[in-house]
Parts: sequence; C-alpha cells; structure tokens
Amino acid sequence: MSDSGDTISGVKNTVSTMLAEVHTAMPGVVVSYDAATRRATVLPSLSKQLADGRVLPAPQIVSVPVIFPTGSNGRAGITFPIVPGDGVMLHFSERSLEAWHDAGGATPDDPRQFDLSDAVAVPGLNHGGATPAAHADNMVITFGAASISMTPAGTMIFHASGFEFDGGNVVVPANDVIATGKSLRTHVHGGVVTGGGTTGMPS
Repeated sequence: MSDSGDTISGVKNTVSTMLAEVHTAMPGVVVSYDAATRRATVLPSLSKQLADGRVLPAPQIVSVPVIFPTGSNGRAGITFPIVPGDGVMLHFSERSLEAWHDAGGATPDDPRQFDLSDAVAVPGLNHGGATPAAHADNMVITFGAASISMTPAGTMIFHASGFEFDGGNVVVPANDVIATGKSLRTHVHGGVVTGGGTTGMPS
C-alpha cells in the first residue's frame, strides 16, 4: 500500500475510534424511577460491538432526567407514572450536564462530550411488539381503565368510573352526582306541601 493509502487508512481508523465514543441517541429501558426528582436509572437497549468482534453490554445510566411537557415556568405540565420496563429515548448532551443537574449552571472547561453519563430520557419509545395502537382520528389520553377522547368535530368522550372535582363543589361517583355533600339520587326535601308550593333546599 502506498504512503497516501496508509495515511487515508490511518485517518479512517482514527475517526472510527473517536466516533465509537460519541453517543447521540438510542432506545433504553427504565430500571427505576424517582417521581420526586423525575430522575431514572436507565439501561440502554443497544450493546456495542468492539473492533475485535467482542460485544460490550451497555452500562446502566443513573440520575437521568425524564422529560415531560412543561412550560409557563413550571405552572403548566403533564406527568404520568413511570415504571420499570418502560421504554424511553435517550438523548446524549454534546456538553457535560454535571453542573446543570444541580442548578442549571454550566462548566465551560469540562471536556466531556456526548458521554453516556450526560443523558436525558423521553418516555414512550418502545419496540414494535410493545407499542399499543393509536386511534386513527381522535386525540386520546389514557390511564388504566380511564380515558378522554377528543374528536375532530369537538366532541369529548369520557370513560371513567367516576369524576371528582378537587374544588370541593361537585363529586361524580358511579351513577350519582354529589354537590356540597348532597346526593342527586338519595337526598330528601323537607317542608313538602301538596299543591303549587315549592320545597326548601335539599337536606
């Protein structure tokens, strides 16, 4: 091989070696999750094959921030339970997240780039056999046996065993409506008089 050929081969090998340590994104599986901190321990789903043919299993990554839709300085957001076995998409930061984890700061002189330890996780990525079907037309929010469907025509469809309004005014358990502690099904009226009179407030 010519000197130029050796040079090209050497450059390719150097680039390949460097790229082998660059992590961009890959699927992972949740090992554990702390809802209070929104941090998870995640096992990347893909192993690495070394140049000599050996397979290097991926290590668990600890304290991975889990990304939920959040805005308005924390006043708006959606969260849901994360359990072991849930699939996620791991994204690896191009700079170290070490200082940012604690207070949003940065460490410009930290040379770490695209490292496994600088991952964030987006829940919801599963392999084909574990991916539930989506509704073709409606927007659907589900949790357990409860669901809310919104149709393109503007109709909202609720499937639930009951409704509770935390403001303390109305509670709707199965087959009943309760307002300020009064059941629509079982409350009684006092002071009933036959004829054209009206009753008092429910008692």
